[in-house]
Amino acid sequence: MIQTLKKIGLLCITAALMLLHSGCAFNPFEAKPSAPAQRRIVAAIVPATPTQLTDEAIQLLLVAENKISEARGAHALWTSALETFSQARQAANIFNSEKTMQLARETIALCELSLAQTKSPPVSW
Repeated sequence: MIQTLKKIGLLCITAALMLLHSGCAFNPFEAKPSAPAQRRIVAAIVPATPTQLTDEAIQLLLVAENKISEARGAHALWTSALETFSQARQAANIFNSEKTMQLARETIALCELSLAQTKSPPVSW
């Protein structure tokens, strides 16, 4: 009977050591988290899409349209001026004021050059 008790005791000690070694032992002094981690909400900043053209862009587009009409009436309209004006209108349709102003200024300059060309004498070769 004493032999059996020794075997049981040895078995209990071995099991306790195995549990300790495997990390399954309970540690009453282990620090517990005080509160769950707070989640931070980050708002994405999306730039607002413009809903209208600036007054300056509208005025330049009207001036460019008048210059196109003037050059067409003088039979001096360049195709590059017409293409640039078309691009300016496309930019105006998506409310891109900066691009509209740039293209309208370019259209005005091309129309003025085409009108100036009609006032100079023809070149004879």
